[in-house]
Amino acid sequence: MSEIRDPIYGFIYPKDTEDYLENYLAHNDETVTVKLLKEYSGSRAGLLFSKLCKRDLFKQVFSYKLGSPELDPKLTNKLMDISKSENIQFRKELERCISRFGEINCHPEHVIVKSYSIKSVKEMARDSQAPIMVRKTDGTFSSFEEESIVFKSIDATMNEIFLEVYAPLDSVAHRARREKEGNIRSAIIDLLKKEVFEMKARDLILVLLDAEGGSIASKTKIQKEIYFIADQIGLNLHYRAHYYGPYSPDVQDGLEQLIAVGFVSVQSHEWGVDPRGFEMKRYDFSVTSTGKEIVNTIKQEDGVIFEKIQQVVKRLKEIEDLNYINLSIAAKVHFISRKEGIPLKPAEIKSKARSLGWKITDADIENAEAILQKLGYSNN
Repeated sequence: MSEIRDPIYGFIYPKDTEDYLENYLAHNDETVTVKLLKEYSGSRAGLLFSKLCKRDLFKQVFSYKLGSPELDPKLTNKLMDISKSENIQFRKELERCISRFGEINCHPEHVIVKSYSIKSVKEMARDSQAPIMVRKTDGTFSSFEEESIVFKSIDATMNEIFLEVYAPLDSVAHRARREKEGNIRSAIIDLLKKEVFEMKARDLILVLLDAEGGSIASKTKIQKEIYFIADQIGLNLHYRAHYYGPYSPDVQDGLEQLIAVGFVSVQSHEWGVDPRGFEMKRYDFSVTSTGKEIVNTIKQEDGVIFEKIQQVVKRLKEIEDLNYINLSIAAKVHFISRKEGIPLKPAEIKSKARSLGWKITDADIENAEAILQKLGYSNN
Protein backbone atom coordinates (compact mmCIF):
# COMPACT_ATOMS: atom_id res chain seq x y z
CA MET A 1 0.00 0.00 0.00
CA SER A 2 3.01 2.32 0.15
CA GLU A 3 2.44 3.41 -3.48
CA ILE A 4 -0.90 4.90 -2.52
CA ARG A 5 -0.15 5.67 1.12
CA ASP A 6 2.95 7.82 0.74
CA PRO A 7 1.41 10.41 -1.65
CA ILE A 8 -1.66 10.68 0.60
CA TYR A 9 0.61 11.43 3.55
CA GLY A 10 2.03 14.15 1.34
CA PHE A 11 -1.35 15.88 1.31
CA ILE A 12 -1.60 15.80 5.06
CA TYR A 13 1.93 17.11 5.52
CA PRO A 14 2.53 19.03 2.27
CA LYS A 15 6.03 20.15 1.48
CA ASP A 16 6.68 23.43 -0.23
CA THR A 17 7.58 21.82 -3.55
CA GLU A 18 6.09 21.36 -7.01
CA ASP A 19 5.66 17.65 -6.24
CA TYR A 20 2.64 18.43 -4.09
CA LEU A 21 0.56 19.56 -7.06
CA GLU A 22 1.64 16.54 -9.11
CA ASN A 23 0.75 14.20 -6.24
CA TYR A 24 -2.63 15.87 -5.88
CA LEU A 25 -3.46 15.45 -9.55
CA ALA A 26 -2.23 11.85 -9.61
CA HIS A 27 -4.00 10.77 -6.42
CA ASN A 28 -7.31 12.59 -6.22
CA ASP A 29 -10.44 11.04 -4.71
CA GLU A 30 -11.39 9.15 -7.86
CA THR A 31 -7.93 7.62 -8.25
CA VAL A 32 -7.77 6.57 -4.61
CA THR A 33 -11.24 5.01 -4.87
CA VAL A 34 -10.30 3.00 -7.97
CA LYS A 35 -7.04 1.83 -6.41
CA LEU A 36 -8.74 0.71 -3.21
CA LEU A 37 -11.61 -1.09 -4.97
CA LYS A 38 -9.59 -2.73 -7.73
CA GLU A 39 -5.83 -2.78 -7.24
CA TYR A 40 -6.00 -3.20 -3.45
CA SER A 41 -9.38 -4.92 -3.12
CA GLY A 42 -7.92 -7.69 -0.96
CA SER A 43 -6.25 -5.34 1.52
CA ARG A 44 -7.85 -4.32 4.81
CA ALA A 45 -8.41 -0.77 3.56
CA GLY A 46 -9.85 -2.10 0.30
CA LEU A 47 -12.28 -4.41 2.14
CA LEU A 48 -13.44 -1.64 4.44
CA PHE A 49 -13.92 0.77 1.53
CA SER A 50 -15.83 -1.87 -0.40
CA LYS A 51 -18.19 -2.30 2.56
CA LEU A 52 -18.64 1.47 2.68
CA CYS A 53 -19.62 1.55 -1.00
CA LYS A 54 -22.12 -1.28 -0.52
CA ARG A 55 -23.58 0.42 2.58
CA ASP A 56 -22.42 -2.65 4.50
CA LEU A 57 -21.63 -0.39 7.42
CA PHE A 58 -20.67 -0.81 11.05
CA LYS A 59 -23.85 -0.60 13.07
CA GLN A 60 -24.80 -1.16 16.67
CA VAL A 61 -26.11 -4.74 16.68
CA PHE A 62 -26.31 -5.27 20.43
CA SER A 63 -26.83 -3.14 23.53
CA TYR A 64 -27.22 -4.61 26.99
CA LYS A 65 -27.49 -3.02 30.42
CA LEU A 66 -24.98 -4.78 32.66
CA GLY A 67 -25.93 -5.83 36.17
CA SER A 68 -28.64 -8.31 35.23
CA PRO A 69 -28.81 -11.40 37.49
CA GLU A 70 -28.94 -13.67 34.40
CA LEU A 71 -25.17 -13.26 33.93
CA ASP A 72 -22.44 -14.53 36.23
CA PRO A 73 -21.22 -11.68 38.52
CA LYS A 74 -17.58 -12.36 37.61
CA LEU A 75 -18.53 -12.16 33.95
CA THR A 76 -20.36 -8.88 34.52
CA ASN A 77 -17.30 -7.36 36.23
CA LYS A 78 -15.11 -8.46 33.35
CA LEU A 79 -17.51 -7.00 30.78
CA MET A 80 -17.64 -3.69 32.65
CA ASP A 81 -13.85 -3.43 32.32
CA ILE A 82 -13.59 -5.06 28.89
CA SER A 83 -11.52 -2.20 27.44
CA LYS A 84 -8.77 -2.54 30.06
CA SER A 85 -5.42 -4.05 29.04
CA GLU A 86 -5.84 -7.15 31.22
CA ASN A 87 -9.02 -8.05 29.30
CA ILE A 88 -7.64 -7.66 25.78
CA GLN A 89 -7.54 -11.39 25.09
CA PHE A 90 -11.02 -11.93 26.50
CA ARG A 91 -12.40 -9.15 24.31
CA LYS A 92 -10.70 -10.57 21.22
CA GLU A 93 -12.15 -14.02 21.92
CA LEU A 94 -15.61 -12.54 22.33
CA GLU A 95 -15.26 -10.57 19.09
CA ARG A 96 -14.05 -13.68 17.27
CA CYS A 97 -17.03 -15.73 18.46
CA ILE A 98 -19.50 -13.01 17.48
CA SER A 99 -17.92 -12.65 14.03
CA ARG A 100 -18.90 -16.27 13.30
CA PHE A 101 -22.61 -15.68 13.80
CA GLY A 102 -24.53 -16.31 10.59
CA GLU A 103 -26.16 -12.88 10.64
CA ILE A 104 -22.75 -11.21 10.89
CA ASN A 105 -20.17 -13.59 9.31
CA CYS A 106 -17.23 -11.21 9.00
CA HIS A 107 -13.57 -10.90 9.93
CA PRO A 108 -13.07 -10.75 13.74
CA GLU A 109 -11.35 -7.38 13.38
CA HIS A 110 -14.60 -5.98 11.99
CA VAL A 111 -16.42 -6.64 15.28
CA ILE A 112 -16.11 -4.10 18.10
CA VAL A 113 -17.13 -4.92 21.68
CA LYS A 114 -17.08 -2.06 24.18
CA SER A 115 -18.66 -0.98 27.43
CA TYR A 116 -19.55 2.50 28.53
CA SER A 117 -21.27 4.15 31.49
CA ILE A 118 -24.05 6.71 31.67
CA LYS A 119 -23.85 9.01 34.66
CA SER A 120 -26.85 10.88 36.00
CA VAL A 121 -27.53 14.30 34.51
CA LYS A 122 -26.79 15.82 37.90
CA GLU A 123 -23.36 14.16 38.09
CA MET A 124 -22.51 15.11 34.51
CA ALA A 125 -23.44 18.74 35.20
CA ARG A 126 -21.12 18.80 38.20
CA ASP A 127 -18.26 17.41 36.13
CA SER A 128 -18.68 19.74 33.16
CA GLN A 129 -19.28 23.19 34.61
CA ALA A 130 -19.35 25.38 37.69
CA PRO A 131 -22.65 25.64 39.59
CA ILE A 132 -25.26 28.08 38.30
CA MET A 133 -26.11 30.59 41.00
CA VAL A 134 -29.58 32.06 41.51
CA ARG A 135 -30.74 34.97 43.71
CA LYS A 136 -33.31 34.03 46.34
CA THR A 137 -36.17 36.29 47.46
CA ASP A 138 -34.26 37.33 50.56
CA GLY A 139 -31.37 38.55 48.42
CA THR A 140 -28.97 35.69 49.20
CA PHE A 141 -27.50 33.37 46.56
CA SER A 142 -27.81 29.60 46.17
CA SER A 143 -27.03 27.05 43.47
CA PHE A 144 -29.67 26.14 40.89
CA GLU A 145 -29.18 22.46 41.85
CA GLU A 146 -30.29 23.17 45.43
CA GLU A 147 -33.26 25.37 44.53
CA SER A 148 -34.74 23.43 41.58
CA ILE A 149 -37.34 20.86 42.70
CA VAL A 150 -36.95 18.88 39.46
CA PHE A 151 -33.14 18.88 39.51
CA LYS A 152 -33.05 18.00 43.21
CA SER A 153 -35.16 14.89 42.57
CA ILE A 154 -32.59 13.36 40.17
CA ASP A 155 -30.55 10.50 41.63
CA ALA A 156 -26.94 11.68 41.53
CA THR A 157 -25.62 8.19 42.26
CA MET A 158 -27.09 6.66 39.10
CA ASN A 159 -24.31 5.13 36.99
CA GLU A 160 -25.56 2.62 34.45
CA ILE A 161 -23.08 0.55 32.43
CA PHE A 162 -23.91 -0.86 29.02
CA LEU A 163 -22.22 -3.43 26.79
CA GLU A 164 -22.42 -2.71 23.07
CA VAL A 165 -21.38 -4.59 19.95
CA TYR A 166 -20.76 -3.01 16.56
CA ALA A 167 -20.41 -5.01 13.35
CA PRO A 168 -20.99 -4.69 9.59
CA LEU A 169 -24.66 -5.22 8.79
CA ASP A 170 -26.21 -5.21 5.33
CA SER A 171 -28.50 -2.32 4.51
CA VAL A 172 -31.81 -4.19 4.50
CA ALA A 173 -35.46 -3.38 5.06
CA HIS A 174 -36.36 -2.19 8.55
CA ARG A 175 -38.32 -5.34 9.45
CA ALA A 176 -35.58 -7.69 8.21
CA ARG A 177 -32.94 -5.73 10.10
CA ARG A 178 -34.97 -5.91 13.33
CA GLU A 179 -35.24 -9.67 12.90
CA LYS A 180 -31.48 -9.95 12.35
CA GLU A 181 -30.73 -7.84 15.39
CA GLY A 182 -33.10 -9.98 17.48
CA ASN A 183 -31.27 -13.14 16.41
CA ILE A 184 -27.89 -11.54 17.12
CA ARG A 185 -29.04 -10.39 20.56
CA SER A 186 -30.24 -13.88 21.51
CA ALA A 187 -27.01 -15.45 20.22
CA ILE A 188 -24.76 -13.02 22.16
CA ILE A 189 -26.68 -13.46 25.41
CA ASP A 190 -26.51 -17.26 25.01
CA LEU A 191 -22.76 -16.95 24.38
CA LEU A 192 -22.28 -14.85 27.51
CA LYS A 193 -24.31 -17.27 29.63
CA LYS A 194 -22.12 -20.16 28.48
CA GLU A 195 -18.88 -18.33 29.29
CA VAL A 196 -17.47 -20.10 32.34
CA PHE A 197 -14.80 -18.09 34.11
CA GLU A 198 -12.52 -20.87 35.18
CA MET A 199 -8.82 -20.56 34.62
CA LYS A 200 -7.77 -21.09 31.03
CA ALA A 201 -4.50 -22.42 29.64
CA ARG A 202 -3.12 -18.95 29.00
CA ASP A 203 -3.74 -17.97 32.63
CA LEU A 204 -1.80 -21.02 33.84
CA ILE A 205 1.06 -20.23 31.48
CA LEU A 206 1.42 -16.69 32.81
CA VAL A 207 1.27 -17.81 36.45
CA LEU A 208 3.74 -20.64 35.72
CA LEU A 209 6.26 -18.35 34.00
CA ASP A 210 6.02 -15.88 36.86
CA ALA A 211 6.46 -18.64 39.47
CA GLU A 212 9.50 -19.96 37.59
CA GLY A 213 11.25 -16.61 37.93
CA GLY A 214 9.83 -15.04 34.79
CA SER A 215 10.90 -17.48 32.08
CA ILE A 216 11.10 -21.13 30.97
CA ALA A 217 13.51 -22.50 28.37
CA SER A 218 11.50 -25.10 26.44
CA LYS A 219 8.00 -25.31 25.06
CA THR A 220 7.96 -29.01 26.03
CA LYS A 221 8.68 -28.13 29.66
CA ILE A 222 5.78 -25.64 29.65
CA GLN A 223 3.46 -28.34 28.28
CA LYS A 224 4.49 -30.88 30.93
CA GLU A 225 4.47 -28.52 33.91
CA ILE A 226 1.03 -27.27 32.89
CA TYR A 227 -0.04 -30.92 32.57
CA PHE A 228 0.65 -31.55 36.26
CA ILE A 229 -0.68 -28.17 37.38
CA ALA A 230 -3.97 -28.65 35.50
CA ASP A 231 -4.31 -32.18 36.91
CA GLN A 232 -3.82 -31.01 40.47
CA ILE A 233 -6.28 -28.10 40.26
CA GLY A 234 -8.84 -30.19 38.37
CA LEU A 235 -8.76 -28.29 35.06
CA ASN A 236 -9.35 -30.24 31.84
CA LEU A 237 -7.05 -28.93 29.10
CA HIS A 238 -7.72 -31.85 26.72
CA TYR A 239 -4.29 -33.45 26.92
CA ARG A 240 -3.69 -36.30 24.48
CA ALA A 241 -0.83 -38.67 23.70
CA HIS A 242 1.97 -37.06 21.67
CA TYR A 243 5.55 -37.92 20.74
CA TYR A 244 7.04 -36.07 23.73
CA GLY A 245 4.29 -37.14 26.10
CA PRO A 246 0.89 -35.65 26.98
CA TYR A 247 0.18 -32.64 24.76
CA SER A 248 -2.56 -30.01 24.97
CA PRO A 249 -3.67 -27.96 21.93
CA ASP A 250 -5.22 -25.57 24.47
CA VAL A 251 -1.77 -24.86 25.94
CA GLN A 252 -0.22 -24.41 22.49
CA ASP A 253 -2.99 -22.02 21.42
CA GLY A 254 -2.78 -20.16 24.73
CA LEU A 255 0.98 -19.66 24.35
CA GLU A 256 0.56 -18.35 20.81
CA GLN A 257 -2.17 -15.97 21.93
CA LEU A 258 -0.03 -14.62 24.77
CA ILE A 259 2.88 -14.01 22.39
CA ALA A 260 0.57 -12.33 19.86
CA VAL A 261 -0.79 -9.80 22.37
CA GLY A 262 2.60 -9.14 23.97
CA PHE A 263 2.05 -10.80 27.34
CA VAL A 264 4.84 -13.32 26.65
CA SER A 265 8.05 -12.77 24.67
CA VAL A 266 10.09 -15.48 22.96
CA GLN A 267 13.80 -15.61 22.12
CA SER A 268 15.63 -18.29 20.16
CA HIS A 269 19.16 -19.52 20.89
CA GLU A 270 21.41 -21.81 18.87
CA TRP A 271 21.69 -25.16 20.60
CA GLY A 272 24.14 -27.26 18.61
CA VAL A 273 23.56 -29.60 15.66
CA ASP A 274 21.49 -32.79 15.60
CA PRO A 275 22.83 -36.15 14.22
CA ARG A 276 21.41 -35.30 10.78
CA GLY A 277 23.40 -32.07 10.61
CA PHE A 278 20.47 -29.71 11.20
CA GLU A 279 20.93 -26.73 13.48
CA MET A 280 18.96 -26.98 16.72
CA LYS A 281 17.46 -24.03 18.54
CA ARG A 282 16.17 -23.49 22.05
CA TYR A 283 13.30 -21.14 22.68
CA ASP A 284 13.02 -19.13 25.89
CA PHE A 285 9.58 -17.87 26.88
CA SER A 286 9.34 -14.93 29.29
CA VAL A 287 6.45 -13.07 30.86
CA THR A 288 6.48 -9.37 29.94
CA SER A 289 5.67 -6.43 32.21
CA THR A 290 2.15 -6.33 30.76
CA GLY A 291 1.82 -10.06 31.34
CA LYS A 292 2.93 -9.52 34.93
CA GLU A 293 -0.04 -7.18 35.39
CA ILE A 294 -2.34 -10.02 34.31
CA VAL A 295 -0.66 -12.33 36.83
CA ASN A 296 -1.45 -9.82 39.58
CA THR A 297 -5.06 -9.67 38.43
CA ILE A 298 -5.31 -13.47 38.49
CA LYS A 299 -3.86 -13.49 41.99
CA GLN A 300 -6.53 -11.05 43.16
CA GLU A 301 -9.44 -12.78 41.43
CA ASP A 302 -8.46 -16.43 42.01
CA GLY A 303 -6.23 -16.34 45.07
CA VAL A 304 -6.92 -19.94 46.15
CA ILE A 305 -6.13 -21.42 42.73
CA PHE A 306 -3.13 -19.10 42.42
CA GLU A 307 -1.68 -20.50 45.66
CA LYS A 308 -2.28 -24.09 44.52
CA ILE A 309 -0.32 -23.41 41.34
CA GLN A 310 2.49 -21.85 43.35
CA GLN A 311 2.64 -25.01 45.51
CA VAL A 312 2.87 -27.32 42.48
CA VAL A 313 5.65 -25.20 40.97
CA LYS A 314 7.48 -25.19 44.31
CA ARG A 315 7.41 -29.01 44.39
CA LEU A 316 8.69 -29.17 40.82
CA LYS A 317 11.57 -26.82 41.62
CA GLU A 318 12.53 -28.89 44.66
CA ILE A 319 13.09 -32.03 42.54
CA GLU A 320 16.82 -32.40 41.85
CA ASP A 321 18.06 -32.63 38.26
CA LEU A 322 14.55 -32.22 36.85
CA ASN A 323 14.64 -31.41 33.14
CA TYR A 324 12.07 -31.55 30.36
CA ILE A 325 13.13 -35.10 29.40
CA ASN A 326 12.54 -36.84 32.74
CA LEU A 327 9.54 -34.56 33.35
CA SER A 328 8.11 -35.79 30.03
CA ILE A 329 8.64 -39.43 31.05
CA ALA A 330 6.95 -38.81 34.40
CA ALA A 331 4.02 -37.23 32.54
CA LYS A 332 3.82 -40.26 30.22
CA VAL A 333 3.72 -42.70 33.14
CA HIS A 334 1.09 -40.63 34.93
CA PHE A 335 -0.97 -40.25 31.72
CA ILE A 336 -1.02 -44.04 31.18
CA SER A 337 -1.89 -44.82 34.80
CA ARG A 338 -4.60 -42.16 34.95
CA LYS A 339 -6.09 -43.38 31.69
CA GLU A 340 -6.32 -46.96 32.99
CA GLY A 341 -7.63 -45.85 36.38
CA ILE A 342 -5.80 -48.57 38.30
CA PRO A 343 -2.21 -49.11 39.52
CA LEU A 344 -0.10 -50.77 36.82
CA LYS A 345 3.01 -52.92 36.97
CA PRO A 346 6.13 -51.77 35.06
CA ALA A 347 5.54 -54.38 32.33
CA GLU A 348 1.99 -53.12 31.83
CA ILE A 349 3.15 -49.51 31.69
CA LYS A 350 5.76 -50.37 29.05
CA SER A 351 3.16 -52.25 27.01
CA LYS A 352 0.70 -49.35 27.11
CA ALA A 353 3.53 -46.95 26.27
CA ARG A 354 4.46 -48.94 23.14
CA SER A 355 0.84 -48.77 21.96
CA LEU A 356 1.10 -44.97 22.18
CA GLY A 357 4.44 -44.87 20.36
CA TRP A 358 6.47 -44.23 23.51
CA LYS A 359 9.58 -46.14 24.55
CA ILE A 360 9.94 -46.37 28.34
CA THR A 361 12.46 -48.49 30.26
CA ASP A 362 12.28 -49.93 33.78
CA ALA A 363 14.76 -47.28 34.92
CA ASP A 364 12.54 -44.57 33.38
CA ILE A 365 9.52 -45.88 35.29
CA GLU A 366 11.45 -46.01 38.56
CA ASN A 367 12.65 -42.42 38.11
CA ALA A 368 9.17 -41.28 37.01
CA GLU A 369 7.51 -42.81 40.07
CA ALA A 370 10.00 -40.99 42.34
CA ILE A 371 9.11 -37.70 40.65
CA LEU A 372 5.38 -38.39 40.89
CA GLN A 373 5.70 -39.22 44.57
CA LYS A 374 7.39 -35.89 45.22
CA LEU A 375 4.50 -34.20 43.38
CA GLY A 376 2.05 -35.77 45.80
CA TYR A 377 0.96 -38.77 43.72
CA SER A 378 0.93 -42.33 45.00
CA ASN A 379 0.23 -45.77 43.52
CA ASN A 380 0.81 -44.56 39.98
